[in-house]
Amino acid sequence: MSTRRYLGIATFAITALLLCASSHAQDETIQCPSQAKHEIAKAYPSLSFGGYECARGDLDHDGIPDVAALIQYTRDKAELAQVLILKGSLLGDYAIIEKSSVYSPDMHRTEYASIRKGSLFLTASSHTSDAYAGTSYQFKLVKGEFVLIGLEASHGRIGKSKPAFRRSVNFLAGNLIETRENRGRPIVQERRIATPPHIRLQEFTLDDVGGMAFKEAE
Repeated sequence: MSTRRYLGIATFAITALLLCASSHAQDETIQCPSQAKHEIAKAYPSLSFGGYECARGDLDHDGIPDVAALIQYTRDKAELAQVLILKGSLLGDYAIIEKSSVYSPDMHRTEYASIRKGSLFLTASSHTSDAYAGTSYQFKLVKGEFVLIGLEASHGRIGKSKPAFRRSVNFLAGNLIETRENRGRPIVQERRIATPPHIRLQEFTLDDVGGMAFKEAE
């Protein structure tokens, strides 16, 4: 499991509600196939106990399921985290073909992956006793690179039916939509992004990519 284990089912339910992703996140998040586990263990011998979770689906449109893994491992006594893409083969083998940047796991943050319609979704969320916040990042294989093509972030109060704020960005189309609650009424603003950022998975970390993308989307 990833840092998801720190917060458990309650946080997952909150995140699924705020990101409107519950219908596919649970379906596509699985235990790693044994062959994928073997490949990860070879590359990361200091893998933390239970330190990975996987999503399975076709990411390169060749009809063969691939695997995305969120892993945690130890290096020089430091606990680290990373996102891996493993390409599947007809023989059932897997090979690591892409890695995100290395980042530090956060015990106060829940992370999980899902694959839907050829896209990889990486979601991070956190909550307090009365508030929640989360971001879902959508990556797709574009011209041989896994590129951030969209994201959705929101935050709000637990118990409220709608988030207080939501931001949706489509980097391919260059569109940004923000929705804010004002005295119980939604205020929606839409605008174009003059120069959409080009963020590759290999540059991605759950620590800072959201802020990086939001800053460039302003």
